[in-house]
Amino acid sequence: MKLFVTLIICAIFISGCSGTAQSNSSGNPDPKTALGPLPDDIGPVLQCNKCAFVEEQGIRYIAGEINNGAKQAVTGYVMAIDLQDEKGQSVKKIAGLMLMEAMSLQPGETKKFKERVLSSEANVTQASVYFKKAGRDVKLSNPLVLKLQR
Repeated sequence: MKLFVTLIICAIFISGCSGTAQSNSSGNPDPKTALGPLPDDIGPVLQCNKCAFVEEQGIRYIAGEINNGAKQAVTGYVMAIDLQDEKGQSVKKIAGLMLMEAMSLQPGETKKFKERVLSSEANVTQASVYFKKAGRDVKLSNPLVLKLQR
């Protein structure tokens, strides 16, 4: 079911659809439920709280809480990941990891997430992560460096 939902959402982003907005009693779109596109200059509105890069039984995950500080609903974002060695040199880049448990956020909303990172490189000791618009390098959060916890 998650795969089906992911495919539908990906198809919406590829086709350029921005979703629909619900109206309030005045007939104007409600900014809390509007799914219109985020402007490129919105700045760092997403924040990763209690985030960690962990390895459990040989499988790596990034987990934590994501918070929306924008005044509108946020959707269509992914986490960019740069897996690095102990010197901070890039080992592998993951352009966009979709958070399946937090695909959209209302203003002020916080959701927990835990996503698998496909990586088995032995020299990876940390990950530099940030949230961005899907398909574009428009940053929606400040970068955060997470040490790998085994």
